[in-house]
Amino acid sequence: MRRKYRIPVALFGQCLLVVLVAVAGSNEASCAATVDVGFARVDITPTTPIRLSGYAARSTESVGVQQKLWAKAMAIGRGRDTALLITVDCTGLSRDLTGRIKRSLWDKTGIPARSIAMAASHTHSAPMISGYLENLFGRSKHPITAEQQAHIDQYTKELEQKILKTALDAASSRRPSLLFWGRGRVGFAKNRRTQGGPVDHDLPVLKVTDPDGVMRAVVVGYACHGTTLDPADNVVSGDWMGYAQHDIEQRYPGSVAMVVIGAGADSNPFPRVGLTHAQKHGRRVADQVGRVLSRDDLRPIGGVTSARAGTVELDFARAGVEPLPYTIQTWVIGDELAMVFLEGEVVVDYSLRLKAHFRKRLGEDKLWVAAFCNSVPGYVASERILKEGGYEADSSTFYYGLPGRFAAGLEDKIIEEVLGQLRGFVKASATTRGESKD
Repeated sequence: MRRKYRIPVALFGQCLLVVLVAVAGSNEASCAATVDVGFARVDITPTTPIRLSGYAARSTESVGVQQKLWAKAMAIGRGRDTALLITVDCTGLSRDLTGRIKRSLWDKTGIPARSIAMAASHTHSAPMISGYLENLFGRSKHPITAEQQAHIDQYTKELEQKILKTALDAASSRRPSLLFWGRGRVGFAKNRRTQGGPVDHDLPVLKVTDPDGVMRAVVVGYACHGTTLDPADNVVSGDWMGYAQHDIEQRYPGSVAMVVIGAGADSNPFPRVGLTHAQKHGRRVADQVGRVLSRDDLRPIGGVTSARAGTVELDFARAGVEPLPYTIQTWVIGDELAMVFLEGEVVVDYSLRLKAHFRKRLGEDKLWVAAFCNSVPGYVASERILKEGGYEADSSTFYYGLPGRFAAGLEDKIIEEVLGQLRGFVKASATTRGESKD
């Protein structure tokens, strides 16, 4: 059932103006309800040289900063319906780090862990973080020294405090806003395993404005690795995701741009490698965002009406090894949008399968799949990739300190948990369309 909102009389005129200006041409019979939304961001660029994550070929600490890195937060709603999205320009986050941050936020705000999603941008040009991908240089001729580890530990400690403060600042800055969502497409992701292999070119976009239509923020997602830059450069950068954020914020002064990565663990940007390509890919995302925001068919949405999380156990093929606990998180926003937050480097098959399931039952996509969320314990291969073998299924496990490849059956476990969490959303959406499908 669609969540109902009461619109104060004092806001009716403003809301009508937004309908006329921000979503002109829309066939919506009534104006969107306001939702309390707050934003904050903090510079997390390292101030001293540090070993960078992502590429095992690097042998020294960073030699400069090509682009600043950011942690950003968006708080949506109030009370029990509050949700908090945090994006971090980093290669990945550990379960211990995100767990500590979520517990601190629970203590300070009462927002439960299931309503807090933390998304790493997966740039391969950000600092190493303690507890994440610690085997990256395990086969290197230039392993991390004690002094370099001290720099990593200090950066991680400061990063944790900055993320926590940014999330609290976002929660304290909430004010009435309007939310809309739409979808575009860009085409620079390319399957890196197979010529012409599967990719996900969808570009979901969330737009947040003041009640008078002034842009406050844009959240955008795309399923592609942050591997455009040359590892030999050894400089700090947000890769194409950082340039997309920068370009969007330049086009909408005063706004905050946030990027979450989809299930693109087996997709690389094309062309690559080099700074020019990263800038062009970022510009292509910003251009498409501009086109999406200018359309008259953006859907008004309310706050997060349901937040759920569940953990499944992913078995390893090696006998006698403890399974990996894997947490799946979902948010429902009215009956218009469901967001799925998956841990790890998730390959594209998961996104394509979930979207096909929703299209079959609802006749349209109402799903936003994000990966690299909350923690990144390793690659999450599909059944297809387990059969094919290769880096994502096998050799990558060394760098993540895993005891080998996963056993068959993990794909169904993950998909079934997602669908179980969203069963009520599917029924409510189908009812809205005048149908009754499970």
